Amino acid sequence: MFASCVLALMSAFLLAPLQETDEDLWADLLSDYTESTPSFDMSDPLELSLVDAIRLSFGNNLTVRAANLDSQASVEGFGSAWGRFDSVLFTDVTGSRSVTAPTPTNIVGGVNVGGSGATTQTFFNLQSGVRGLFLSGTSWEFSVGPQRVKTQSGGTSDIYTASSNLTITHPLLRNGGDFERQGLEIAAHDVRIAAAGRDQTAMNTVELVVISYWNLVFSLQNLRTKRASVALAEELVDITRRTFDQGLRNRIEVVEVEAELAQRQEELIQAENTASQAMDELRRLVFAPGDMEQFRRPLSPTTRALGDEAPVEDPAKLEDMILTALARRPDILQRRWELGRADLEVERAENQTLSRFDMTAAYGTNSNEGSVSDSLQTLNDNQFDSARLTLSWEMPFGNRTAGYDLRRARVTRQRAGVLLREVELLAVTDVRIEERNVRLQAQRVRTTAESSRLNREVYEGEKRRLENDLSTPFQVRETLRNWLDAIDTELRARLDLEVSRVALSAAQGVLLESYGLATTQPEPSLEVAPPPPFR
Repeated sequence: MFASCVLALMSAFLLAPLQETDEDLWADLLSDYTESTPSFDMSDPLELSLVDAIRLSFGNNLTVRAANLDSQASVEGFGSAWGRFDSVLFTDVTGSRSVTAPTPTNIVGGVNVGGSGATTQTFFNLQSGVRGLFLSGTSWEFSVGPQRVKTQSGGTSDIYTASSNLTITHPLLRNGGDFERQGLEIAAHDVRIAAAGRDQTAMNTVELVVISYWNLVFSLQNLRTKRASVALAEELVDITRRTFDQGLRNRIEVVEVEAELAQRQEELIQAENTASQAMDELRRLVFAPGDMEQFRRPLSPTTRALGDEAPVEDPAKLEDMILTALARRPDILQRRWELGRADLEVERAENQTLSRFDMTAAYGTNSNEGSVSDSLQTLNDNQFDSARLTLSWEMPFGNRTAGYDLRRARVTRQRAGVLLREVELLAVTDVRIEERNVRLQAQRVRTTAESSRLNREVYEGEKRRLENDLSTPFQVRETLRNWLDAIDTELRARLDLEVSRVALSAAQGVLLESYGLATTQPEPSLEVAPPPPFR
């Protein structure tokens, strides 16, 4: 009767397939925890599905949050780059006072022509206006303001003038063309690079969460195996002791099976510790650091494994996976944006090797009246105007700064190209390896499951032989060990299969989408400036 109960226990707990319902699987598991291993507390468990664990990690995981902040900072940096093209309101006020010493008496041809007395001059100038910069690199400035010059030297002269001026400077060589727009494009590339890095971090974190989740699932399965192995070892001890009492066994055989029981109990303790460590690792990735209440609750995974399904080897499908990886992997997208940024840096460095050749056009009006208000009111009379056209050229001897900056930019561009090719080759290799690995692990699951089934039959047959005095406890222990080893191998194969599946999705760059997750891709505009920030 006792043997039948143990076999029923094995059928219900140890060999329950991963495809059975979550309720049956984990209800039995929790029952085992509370009844046979009180040191492993499963009271008030927190049921957690794989999708829930992933979504919680997106909101709580510190690595993901840091990557999101980096991406947000790059968006703010792009907005800052637009500040170069903001118009600037300015006001310049200048005031001065100077006293010129009197000139001495001057005698010309014996005649005293006299000298001049001390001269006091007071100067005040106010200029106010707006200046700015266009995407074409053209700078402009418009200013208007009055000026007063008061002179006292024997008599008093008080002159009020005003002027308005519009000045436009356009670079024809250095800083000309698309130089200024390229600065915005570089900032936009930085936004996309940071976004790709954020997505790569998110995908890496999801991969860790999924692997940790399955580690927990199979560590709990392994715990059930170890608990069942203890029950089987206890059964063997009971059978051996009964046959010893009947004079059919010697004392050393009893000691051997008792030693086997002690070993199984040690393995159970180790399995409990492994399960606890797996829970802590999943908690670290999923929960918020300050949420200690969730850290104290035991985790009860509710998502079941997919089984031993595997993709059929098909060169066409493998080629599609590779093309998907080359188009979707965040690390490849990040390297491509870095290469594009390096191209822009080379173009800007080439521009800086040119001579400076600027054309400046200016036009203004002026007035001369007896008061400040009158001088400002008559500025619209363009009868008194001025116009100026200036061409300026300069070229430094040697031009070492621009020349070496260009050489450095070209080397950086070559390096970006090498890194892109490296990560593309890595993606192709990853897809091929992981696709092959999924098929291999699926075959392992089927093979190890069959091995577990056969070793179980051998053990049950050998145990019946022992009960009929046709075998020995040693032979039963050996078949039990073989069966338990086969079960451990099957559990490892199933874990490796799930890890291979997530690795294949990550290799293709579709891991986030496979769990219904999508990140926001920023689209920086090079035509419309972002609104001013609110403080």
